[in-house]
Amino acid sequence: MSHVIIPGDDWPLAVWIGQDRKRIVYIMHAIASRAKTTAPTPPGQRPATARMPHLIVEYSANVEDRIDLDGLLECLHTAAAGYDVFPLGGLRVRAERREHYRVADGHPDNGFIHVTAIIGHGRPLEVRKEVGQGLFEVICDQLETPFRDSPLAISFNIQEFHPELNYKRNNLHEHVRARAADSPAST
Repeated sequence: MSHVIIPGDDWPLAVWIGQDRKRIVYIMHAIASRAKTTAPTPPGQRPATARMPHLIVEYSANVEDRIDLDGLLECLHTAAAGYDVFPLGGLRVRAERREHYRVADGHPDNGFIHVTAIIGHGRPLEVRKEVGQGLFEVICDQLETPFRDSPLAISFNIQEFHPELNYKRNNLHEHVRARAADSPAST
């Protein structure tokens, strides 16, 4: 499995996944152009509304051999990182396999993939809807083949962290900025 991000002017244009398939699985430009929902932000700064996204991919164990889990995580990470409303240092994308589950009529072929986005409180509804629709498109594009070939429930939900009951300690922002400043592209 390999992936290459094909850069655009301000946004990645595509994420190329797979050595054998040699196909573009997601064109980022369409969503990225819709994602510019906030006023331009000076380089190195984030809008005041920027708060962390956590994307949790929960899936039934019976779909693991039918999906490209690393490809899905990479595409979700790339798409979320492309939105001005998410700080890179707060981005977390992870998967949780479920061994014990029942789906629909209980047939053992039935599977599910549910993605939960947990974001900081305070973004306008329109921003949440645009980001949600864009991320759901990424999920559905990545899962098109298993959805076509097997019984599969795909769902996505956005939740907000409580504004006063959310505790965290994070030094990743500083490390991300430092690595970006040290990279050859920034000189």
